[in-house]
Order: sequence, then C-alpha cells, then structure tokens
Amino acid sequence: MSIISSFIYAMASHPEIQSLARNHLDAVLQGNRLPTPQDRPLVPYVDAIMREVLRWQPPGPLTVPHASSEDDLYKGYFIRKGGGHST
Repeated sequence: MSIISSFIYAMASHPEIQSLARNHLDAVLQGNRLPTPQDRPLVPYVDAIMREVLRWQPPGPLTVPHASSEDDLYKGYFIRKGGGHST
C-alpha cells in the first residue's frame, strides 16, 4: 500500500512525468488492454519510474536491527546482551 501511495503522490507532483509515462503505455498497448508483466521490457520509461519510486520511498527499513549476542565491553562502554548500553 505504501508503494502505491508513493507512486500516486509522485505522479500528482510531476504531471509531466505522468503524461510521458501514459504516452509510452498508450504506444505499446494502443488502448486495447491493461499492461502485463510481459510488457515490461517494452516500456522501460515506466519501469524506471517504478524503480525510482522504490528507491525514493522504500516500503521497509533499509537496515536490519542488530544486537550483541553476549555481554561485551567496548572502549569503556558496557554492551548488554540483546542490545542497550551503559557506561
């Protein structure tokens, strides 16, 4: 859902990009059908827009949370097993 919302926001914010994408789709589909995954190589501009939306507003965090698997002392900091620290 977040990707769809980001895509709609991007297209509403950049109508010139939306118009170019529509023209590319219309040229391939000729108004006769909806696009399918097989059409993806034929519409590289639309594919690039979708990749940019995923880059610009990724659907999840870019990092994975991590924690120490055992208590540790690093540069004077005590790091508890499972995360957190104290001095």
